[in-house]
Amino acid sequence: MRLHPILRYTRLHGGADIGGAVGAPIHAVADGVVTKAAQGYNGGSGNNVRIDHGTIQGKPVETSYLHMHTITVREGETVKKGQVIGSVGNTGLSTAPHLHFSVYVSGVNSDPAPYLYAGR
Repeated sequence: MRLHPILRYTRLHGGADIGGAVGAPIHAVADGVVTKAAQGYNGGSGNNVRIDHGTIQGKPVETSYLHMHTITVREGETVKKGQVIGSVGNTGLSTAPHLHFSVYVSGVNSDPAPYLYAGR
């Protein structure tokens, strides 16, 4: 839980905010298929991408990348781990340039840390 800096009320903040300069590249954390590539406000998410990574350790895994400046992939496109999918931005309900990164395991918002550091 956190106090939202714009809305000024406490709510769950699932995922991780990773600061960066506008235009810095964002990479896919694993192979997958782009299921969403949306531009605009999008309920505060701003420009965003969602990737279905299929089954990992027996469970379906998806990742989302929010507040992007640019999106360089399209819905239905297959992406590889490390591929640039867009760039860091400040779109939607955001106070500064950053990437909001979320991981969904079996549809549940989960700790993103294991996916951020996998393969390093």
